[in-house]
Amino acid sequence: MTARRSQKYIALLILLSGLLTLPVFANEPVRPPNDDSDRSTVRVNTYWATHALGKAACLQRAKETLTKLEYFVDITEKSVFGLKEGLTASIRCDYKGLAFFVMAFRTRPDAPTQQKLLADVTTEFSKKRNGGKQRKMLNG
Repeated sequence: MTARRSQKYIALLILLSGLLTLPVFANEPVRPPNDDSDRSTVRVNTYWATHALGKAACLQRAKETLTKLEYFVDITEKSVFGLKEGLTASIRCDYKGLAFFVMAFRTRPDAPTQQKLLADVTTEFSKKRNGGKQRKMLNG
């Protein structure tokens, strides 16, 4: 047997042994070696939505949204940041027709609370400004 053929057989054996053990571990969470998730306090949620606004209009809508929800607002070239009570919200208007939402929490609110706070921002952003009717947004 040549060295090249031996290498192929060894690689095949390694692959097969990995496939045989995969089902055993497939449903078990894998923790990193230095897992600090039980002590970590930062949480991040994201969402994206399509819209028919240009970049400037998207940034304006983002500013109006966060201001209405009583965030302290800071605007950059591509994003609007909002700060309020231990969390930071960001609405990024970098790509035409797409808004990317990020919520970062300094504390550990439960998942339903995180989802509600993010939904408040995305729902307000999605409202039309002529009478407050909401338009449907796509979620990713």
